Amino acid sequence: MNVMLFAEHAIDVQCKWAEFMDDVIRDKLKFVKRNELDVFMCVNLDFMELLLHNIRYDVLVEKEDDEYIGTIGGLWFVESSDNTESLMIKLATILKKFAIDYYRDLHLYRITPNFKKVFPMITKALVTKDVSELINYFNVEYKEY
Repeated sequence: MNVMLFAEHAIDVQCKWAEFMDDVIRDKLKFVKRNELDVFMCVNLDFMELLLHNIRYDVLVEKEDDEYIGTIGGLWFVESSDNTESLMIKLATILKKFAIDYYRDLHLYRITPNFKKVFPMITKALVTKDVSELINYFNVEYKEY
């Protein structure tokens, strides 16, 4: 594993905690190893946003009569509205709330079959500053009946 070349020993990090955190917050991501198997990464939110930049949400909007119904691919909720603008806000809001709940119960979701697909989507929603910014990552497909 190439990150081991950069990984700092946990005991060294503990001894220089303030310096370590300053480096992570201001300069770069860092890897820490407790042993040869247990390695983790510390990253500031700016770098996290870069890592997740390409995560997009496939939104399907279906129009039936005077109602718009929206879903986000891979996730388990549906919203409806009488216009697409409020529908996007509702979808982004429920996505943000779901991301918070998902993170709180990560120990449960971690064993689900779709974890590898959903985790990056949830993390993106979690670190995105607000609902209006989250909407910018929607790939919207419209279907009319």
